[in-house]
Amino acid sequence: MTARNTLLALLFLVGLTLVAAACTPQRGSNRDDDDDDSAAGDDDDATDDDDVADDDDVADDDDVADDDDVADDDDVVDDDDVGPDDDDVGPDDDDSVEPDDDDDDDDSVGPDDDDDSVGDDDDSIGAAYYTATGVGLPLLIPPTGTSGTTVASSDTTPFGTIVDVDVTIDLDHTFMADLDITLTSPDGTDVLLFNNHGGGGNDLSNTTFDDGGSTSISAGSPPYGGTYSPYLPLYALNGENSGGVWILTIVDGAGGDSGTLYSWTVDIAVE
Repeated sequence: MTARNTLLALLFLVGLTLVAAACTPQRGSNRDDDDDDSAAGDDDDATDDDDVADDDDVADDDDVADDDDVADDDDVVDDDDVGPDDDDVGPDDDDSVEPDDDDDDDDSVGPDDDDDSVGDDDDSIGAAYYTATGVGLPLLIPPTGTSGTTVASSDTTPFGTIVDVDVTIDLDHTFMADLDITLTSPDGTDVLLFNNHGGGGNDLSNTTFDDGGSTSISAGSPPYGGTYSPYLPLYALNGENSGGVWILTIVDGAGGDSGTLYSWTVDIAVE
């Protein structure tokens, strides 16, 4: 038993020696591996350093971004500064618009109302107005007997270009159908106002002859009062010179009746 134990102990020692020999190169390789690992570690560290550098660069970029943000904030401040200016403009615009609207309304109403009150046949805006008045009245119709011609003249009117004429006559006569009544302008143009109308009726009672009259004198009946459109239109005188003496001629073409001219006027609009 002792020899056997001794042999086993020897074999155990030999095995340990072999094992130790085998382990010695492996430790060297491990060191190499360690060196490789350390080198790799160095590379990794370098990489890490690069990463850190990149991070620093990123940080720098962030700083730049922050600077941009600051610039943007400055821009916002500028916008805020503009804001009050815009607000200041707003009230000015409102103030300027409201008076303009009021003024436009007032202006538009004024002329329209004036035009409506004047009437369609009245004169243009800015016209001047003259009145020719008969003189030497009253006059008999006819001057003698019961037939003949009465010629009446007016005072002298100023010069101007005629744009409208109205005539007002006040007379009595016992048979209106005997009469023709004509107005003659200072330029010598004749307009027949009344042409044997009214049958056996009497009188023109302050009758106005106006182209804007709603009823023609030929459609009326005596005694004539108010406003009538004449037998021929007075606008034939438009454009003529108003200055001078106007003439009213009344012809009594049949015997047996007579009358009297009391007054007459010519209202003239000129420009």
